[in-house]
Amino acid sequence: MHPDKCDKSHKPHEVDVWFPPHYRQPYVEYLIGISVDTTLPAFTPSRADYFVRLWGYGQIQQDPKAAPIEFLNSDIRPFRCSHREAADLFYGKDQKEERSAGNMLNEFRRMRFARRKSFQGAKNRSIVTLDNLERLVLPNHKESEEHHQKNKIYVDQFNSRNDRGDVAPFIEDLYALDPNLSKSDDVQRSIEGGLKAWSKRYPHGMRVMRQKNKETGKPEETIGLVAVFPVHVEESEDVFYKSPRSSFYLGTFIKGMEDPIKYAKKGDSCESACIRCWQLRRDQWTFENALMLFTETQNILRKMYQEHSDLENVYSIPIHETLKEFALSIGFKLKRTKNPQDLYWLHIALDRFLEIDGKKALNNFNFEKVRF
Repeated sequence: MHPDKCDKSHKPHEVDVWFPPHYRQPYVEYLIGISVDTTLPAFTPSRADYFVRLWGYGQIQQDPKAAPIEFLNSDIRPFRCSHREAADLFYGKDQKEERSAGNMLNEFRRMRFARRKSFQGAKNRSIVTLDNLERLVLPNHKESEEHHQKNKIYVDQFNSRNDRGDVAPFIEDLYALDPNLSKSDDVQRSIEGGLKAWSKRYPHGMRVMRQKNKETGKPEETIGLVAVFPVHVEESEDVFYKSPRSSFYLGTFIKGMEDPIKYAKKGDSCESACIRCWQLRRDQWTFENALMLFTETQNILRKMYQEHSDLENVYSIPIHETLKEFALSIGFKLKRTKNPQDLYWLHIALDRFLEIDGKKALNNFNFEKVRF
């Protein structure tokens, strides 16, 4: 692809979406201290972080369908990157750090890991060529990628036709642990119907984790689900001040009960988001899987905030003690309830949730003691 026709569908300030932090971090750590030779500057932690982002930006322009990036390639063709794009990529949107970003691109050139030339005669619009990338590929990259492709776990959009039959059983298993929830034979059917209804109303808020099974030859399996929705202020904000049980919906769908939480459409007043489902299959509760699903939850909420600028709260309900402990370990707080034997609402401010370093926060949770 010629540089002037590079794909721009992935915005530089959305780097955490198309190149999540937990996939970047191993490269950042590996690059620190590396230089082309002893006479040239080496990567510091900040230089390494910015360069890995730039490397990923070049790769995603070559192959937009590769998002989210998990492995970096050493074969990156020249790509466009203006000072504004580099600033958004390195420092975040609207930080007005174009000059600093341009200096960082020059620093990479001085280190001999990049070259740049002006595009269409403009000094702040460049064609970037990355050099010496073979020195920077993780030593176990080929082995890791081969294993990863055989047993790949990745995040994808919820597909009602294919996913609700896989997801409903492990949600039903969770419901079965609560003595106050229905145990009728219709629960799984109700859950499937509720998931389908949710996906029609706000599909952007529903994401699943899939696992490839190339070693066994079995079809892909859906092993996790997160469902996050914007809540309409006038019609539903008061639900967070009532018993959490009054907001249940999946288990009551076939009874014809109306969903007690009304979703906000773009343009509606919305101050809160509700995580209505956040669950991994029982045998898939690992640090890596939880981190992937947590990062995707942050991505959903970032996009939701772009639609609803008044968004400031995140709520959820821990149906099981393990889920409550998990949520508390990453920063959620329990809201008080009048009935001590009732379930609790969990709450966290949106800004605080988006600032959480998932990798550090999840270290506070003991995955060896997960019991469902």
